[in-house]
Amino acid sequence: MLAGIEYGIAHELDPGAPVTGNGYRDPATKRELPQTWQEAIDRAADSRFLSDALGADFLKIFLAIKRQECDRFSAEVTELDRSWYLHST
Repeated sequence: MLAGIEYGIAHELDPGAPVTGNGYRDPATKRELPQTWQEAIDRAADSRFLSDALGADFLKIFLAIKRQECDRFSAEVTELDRSWYLHST
């Protein structure tokens, strides 16, 4: 986030109006935020800005860690899953 702020200040970019309401669908810019953790990781991997700001090696390691975290998180069976599905089978 700090790299993005610094880039915007250095290039005198207009940050635009603040996002209000549902930030996942911003009608002012037609941009959509990632809907899933995996989609956010994929977008970060494709980001030249992040590669330049953080360094390609750091980004590669960071994304490997985030992919592993996402995989471990996705593999967990939550108490909510157990309560919903164990009682219905």
